[in-house]
Amino acid sequence: MQLLTPELEAQLRANLAAKLDALERGEREPDPMPVLRLFNPVGAATWLATVRRIGVSS
Repeated sequence: MQLLTPELEAQLRANLAAKLDALERGEREPDPMPVLRLFNPVGAATWLATVRRIGVSS
């Protein structure tokens, strides 16, 4: 099941790049807005995604 559209994938990767760039420069890490909200249909859990780690499959 594919949960991420190419647009969401691009925004998640852009947020990760901004985070890594700030850390490399020694600056404070940005606090991005959530890009994706996932719900558990049989429970009370909700996940907010802001970045996508490199090397993690979708």
